[in-house]
Amino acid sequence: MKVGGNESATKYFQTHGGTAALNSKDPKAKYTSNAATKYKEELQRRCVVDARQYVHHTRYYKPVQH
Repeated sequence: MKVGGNESATKYFQTHGGTAALNSKDPKAKYTSNAATKYKEELQRRCVVDARQYVHHTRYYKPVQH
């Protein structure tokens, strides 16, 4: 993934107090933890930054015709 992925999530959890949730066998505990909620917010922020930075580099970009 461009702005996320397993490695990114693992690092985020480890540095933001989510190690216990990361190691949990219970998916609900992992994906609803405080660290997971904060990571989702971080991913949203990264997506916005990426979209602004690469707006002209997507296959969906169509220049406005005047």
